Amino acid sequence: MTIDLVDTTVRDGNQSNWGATGLDTGMMLQIAPVMERVGFHAIDFLASTHMGVAVRFKKEDPWERLRLMRAACPTTPLQFLTTGMRFISWEIASEELM
Repeated sequence: MTIDLVDTTVRDGNQSNWGATGLDTGMMLQIAPVMERVGFHAIDFLASTHMGVAVRFKKEDPWERLRLMRAACPTTPLQFLTTGMRFISWEIASEELM
């Protein structure tokens, strides 16, 4: 039997330990090579609120963050977590969008 581990540090840890605005792209990229070497089944990388936080508080392009992390972790899947009826926003999305 094998156990596959999914790292949640840069998604859940970010919003839990640093007030949801803590880790910027540079901080994530510093640890990315280690995360890649560990061989996680996946990395929980983004959540819908991270997209808004990157733009609103960090003044960063969330798509560039994703591209850079993918380059730093080329073999580890990066997961995206979102909630129903809310996509990349703090507002409830219309049913037409969802």
